[in-house]
Amino acid sequence: MIAPASKLDTARRLTPETTTSSLGILLDLGPVRGNELLDLLDWLLGRQRWIQRGLARRHLRDATLILYHFTSSYLEGQRCPLADFGHSRDGKKGKKQIVFGLLCASDGCPIAVELFSGSTGDPTTLGPQVARIRDRLGLRHVALVGDRGMITTARIRHDLEPAGLDWISALKAVDLRKLARMSPSKPGDKKPPQPALAPETPIPDAVAEIRSPDFPGEWLMICLNPRLREERRRKREELLAATEETLERTIASVRAGNLSGKAEIGRRVGRETNRRKVETHFEITIDDESMSWARRQEKIAAEARIDGIYVVRTSLEEIEPEAAVSA
Repeated sequence: MIAPASKLDTARRLTPETTTSSLGILLDLGPVRGNELLDLLDWLLGRQRWIQRGLARRHLRDATLILYHFTSSYLEGQRCPLADFGHSRDGKKGKKQIVFGLLCASDGCPIAVELFSGSTGDPTTLGPQVARIRDRLGLRHVALVGDRGMITTARIRHDLEPAGLDWISALKAVDLRKLARMSPSKPGDKKPPQPALAPETPIPDAVAEIRSPDFPGEWLMICLNPRLREERRRKREELLAATEETLERTIASVRAGNLSGKAEIGRRVGRETNRRKVETHFEITIDDESMSWARRQEKIAAEARIDGIYVVRTSLEEIEPEAAVSA
């Protein structure tokens, strides 16, 4: 962790003749070979559960927060049984990878790690980690902290609630739009229906706590980041303008007779608009010898309403809203 390197390079750094630090000398290691480091890793693997349980006793307590992080690392070799193709966070397309989930104490101290096949998706790792928390680490009442792609509603219902674990996560954009919609009025209600989330009301850089029948048993903390709101609106407008330029070039090709046929025009439009992921914001009409487009202003405005807004969700009753957000 202090100076990460390959096993062969680490052996060279520790060997007196090729050392780059005093560590090998202080520990009186003598000549170090790469195979000895492999044996050391095997020794650690055999004691992994004991080590992780000891770390949990030292750094975790009941009713404490546990951070869960999920990431991946690509491989160059061909013999790792867990290596597989999947979503690459390294940007190494065409490379096999392994993925791993890391459990940490609330101060970031690593407690436990588990490896998964490279094709494993983020949410599917949560079940094994729940079992690890309850069975291997001997913890009874803890709260997992993870991002909205990890601790999803499905994982909460299927993994966390049955295990009696609490959680802190965040709502996805589709859930934000659901909160921003008008709730249907009930018979006998005198007040007009109101949305659980009014995107125009949050105070910048403040926290507001609400409840919603769409998320029973949960506390929702609404936050507005005005800087993120401006950045997202700027980025969206740039992407829309760039896509419009592409569409206009395609129209020019159609009018010049260089591009014709509904299918061929559609393939060109699809290829170009998909690059910027804003094709759903346009209404595009294509015929064999013509093409037109227009912005879907209502859809764009609906998306812009929740720019910069994020909602933290938790099942913890006793936690302060600011503490839940900072977690």
